Amino acid sequence: MAQDGADCIASRATGWTRCTIPMMRPIAVFGLLVLSVSPGCARPALFMPAAGVDHVMRTMVDPAANLVWAAVVTTVTVDGVQEKFPKTDEEWSGLRNAAAVLAESGQMLKKETRVGNGSDWSRQTESLIAAAAATLQAVAARSPDQILAAGERIYNTCVGCHGGYSAMTPPR
Repeated sequence: MAQDGADCIASRATGWTRCTIPMMRPIAVFGLLVLSVSPGCARPALFMPAAGVDHVMRTMVDPAANLVWAAVVTTVTVDGVQEKFPKTDEEWSGLRNAAAVLAESGQMLKKETRVGNGSDWSRQTESLIAAAAATLQAVAARSPDQILAAGERIYNTCVGCHGGYSAMTPPR
């Protein structure tokens, strides 16, 4: 039986009727909101890393950074100047993929479940993400000069971080 001002849902298949009083909805929503942000409530981790920081660095960051650094090269010899930079769609696509891997690995390294909430670590991971974003912009512009500048940002980020955490793996 419906109450005055109530919304009712009836199911013919199960024979049940559920009525809610409209004023109860905001109260219920407010109660759920309070419970969801209460400091004593344990929430399951949304991100469970499958690999440690060292593994992410060796398998994602290092190869992607090395690809960016090797993408634009100027070699001066007695025979002249040779310039290497991406020319084909496939080469630009590979570089874009490397930049995306750098950006996403920075996001992965930023997660507090990996290292903690150290502000220096957060700054370093944000710097890696920003350098990767600059690389993505340079790829979109197909600009070798911008790739060099973005590569320098990546390098400075790596050196800045590894000066405080661990030794860098030499480029291959």
